[in-house]
Amino acid sequence: MMLRALLVPAFLVLGGCIVTVAPPPESSHARPPVRVTRNGIMFHEKYVVPDDVPRLLEKHGYRKDKAIHILVDEDYDDQRALWVLKHNYIDRAGYTKSMFVHSRKGSSGTHHVKPMQDAVVIPYEGSRGKGGVPRRR
Repeated sequence: MMLRALLVPAFLVLGGCIVTVAPPPESSHARPPVRVTRNGIMFHEKYVVPDDVPRLLEKHGYRKDKAIHILVDEDYDDQRALWVLKHNYIDRAGYTKSMFVHSRKGSSGTHHVKPMQDAVVIPYEGSRGKGGVPRRR
């Protein structure tokens, strides 16, 4: 009887499942949960109606005290609809730190950048004189 009392808790401890709890998702400008396109509103790359956005944010575990990023496509130009989505749906549900983000474009090099016509360009020679020869001090 004493052996059984010791073995049952030991089997429960050793044979039990370990479940890890995932932290709540974080919205970022790199992977925003909500995207506004000319064809409609997307939540995690699936089209939804504006009424569903707050419910889906809550269902997927987005916290109301964290920033929610809303990606707006470049060709989208209806500012009134963006205002309605943010204020009438997302803010009213308690997600008051929502913000619009736009896609970022990076470019490398300056061969296509031309100085302004009125600007004065001052060449920088650094610590070297003419012809790349170090200056004498």
